[in-house]
Amino acid sequence: MRGSKLAKFTLVLLIHGHQPVGNFDSVFEQTYQRSYLPFVQCLLRHPGVRIGLHYSGPLLEWLEQRHPEFFRYLQELTSREQIELVGGGFYEPILVSIPLGDQIRQIQLMRNYLREKFGREPEGAWLAERVWEPQVPSALASAGVGYTLVDDVHFLAAGFEQGQLFGDYVTEDRGLTVRVLPGQKTLRYLLPFRPSEETIGFLRDAAERYPGGMAAMGDDCEKFGAWPGTHGMAERRAARPIYPGPSAAGACRPAYSLILRNDGMDAAYQSTDSFSLHQSGVFESPGRAAVPAGRAMACLFHQISGIESAAQKNAADIRKVPQRCVKANQRTQELETAACGKTPVTRAV
Repeated sequence: MRGSKLAKFTLVLLIHGHQPVGNFDSVFEQTYQRSYLPFVQCLLRHPGVRIGLHYSGPLLEWLEQRHPEFFRYLQELTSREQIELVGGGFYEPILVSIPLGDQIRQIQLMRNYLREKFGREPEGAWLAERVWEPQVPSALASAGVGYTLVDDVHFLAAGFEQGQLFGDYVTEDRGLTVRVLPGQKTLRYLLPFRPSEETIGFLRDAAERYPGGMAAMGDDCEKFGAWPGTHGMAERRAARPIYPGPSAAGACRPAYSLILRNDGMDAAYQSTDSFSLHQSGVFESPGRAAVPAGRAMACLFHQISGIESAAQKNAADIRKVPQRCVKANQRTQELETAACGKTPVTRAV
C-alpha cells in the first residue's frame, strides 16, 4: 500500500562510466552531454540520493582535460558525502586476464589518482565487465580493496537461492578476504527502462520479505541517456524518490551500507550441508546452526574447495582401483588354477 511503513531496508546503487582509450572525441563529448553530465546534475539537485560512482581512468583523464567543471561537481558531491567514488583497474582491464602484479598496480594507480584529485581513497572496486573468478579476492585485498559488486548470476551458479541475495557476503582466496555485494539483475532491467512505480514495488516487496536487508545494483551510466531511446531518462527517472513516505529508507553509498550492516555480522549461520556462511538473522532456515563467528569469513565461491575435496576423494578412489583390479585378477587366476590345475600366469593391469 502506497505510503505504508517499510521495514528498514537499504538500496545500494553503483553506477559505472567508461570510454576506452582511443575512442573518438565526438563519442566522449556526446556521451558526456547526454549521460554523464545530466546524471551528476540530477544528483546535485537531489541531495538525499546517495550512491557510488565509478569512472574508468581514460574517461577521468578526458573529463579532467575537457570538462574541469565536472570534477568540481564530483568534488562537491564527495565533500557532502552524497557520492562515493569507487576504484578499480585504471585502464579498465579484465583483471583475471592479466598477471597478478599488474592487477594490483592497475588498482593502485586508480587509488592514487582518486586520492590526488578528490582527497579520498576508494574503499571499493568496480570489476570491468563484471567478470569474476575465484582468485579475484586475493588481488583486490592485496591492493587494499574492501568490497566489490558481483552479478547475481555468479551467486546462483554457486548454489545460492534468489532470496539469499538481499545481503552482502565475505569471500576469500588464499586467506585474503573481500566483501561482495550481489548485483540484482531485476534492478538492472527495471532501471531506467520501466516506470518508477515498478521499481518502488520491487523494493517495497523486498523490504517486507527481507527486513534489515539490502538490494544492490551495478550498471552503466550510459544507459541513462546515451543508449538509444534513453536520452533524458536520467532526469525523468532519477528525479523521482525511490521510497515514498517519511518512514522509508533511502539509497545509500556502498561502503556506508556495509558499515551499517557490520552489526548484523556478530553471528553467522552455517549450513550443515552447504559451503556457505550466511549473515546473522537474515537467512535462517532449518538445517542451519548458529556459529559465533564475529565477522565470519563467508566463502562465496567455496564450491571450488568442494570441487577440490571431491577431486581429492576421487583421486584416492582412483588410486585404489589398480589395487582392487590386481586383487580381482589374482582371485580370477586362483579360480582358473583350481578349475584347470594350471600354474597361474601373472597378468599386467
